[in-house]
Amino acid sequence: MRKTKQFWGKLKYWQKGGVIGLIFGLIVFYFSFSPFYDSPFLIILIALPYLSFATILWILNALPNDPLAPEGIVVIAVYLSPIFYTLLGILIGLIIGKIKKKWLR
Repeated sequence: MRKTKQFWGKLKYWQKGGVIGLIFGLIVFYFSFSPFYDSPFLIILIALPYLSFATILWILNALPNDPLAPEGIVVIAVYLSPIFYTLLGILIGLIIGKIKKKWLR
């Protein structure tokens, strides 16, 4: 336990945010395939990576014309949700680190 606290204390804010985001993304990934867990909260958690991935495809002008394309984009968003939440955690950690650095001067 002591080594874990020392290891966690040595990490920077963006690294802590990345670890927390990865764990959160893996939990979302696990519950998205659980047949016993169906809630509107999970739909919101999957909608965030879906909307970001669809926006990137729209910006690149690469949205498919297939009528079944939204289901495919949802599947990709589910599989990329750990990466999405890791990057989101890193971004939040960077922002928190910059704010704390500015206020602690």
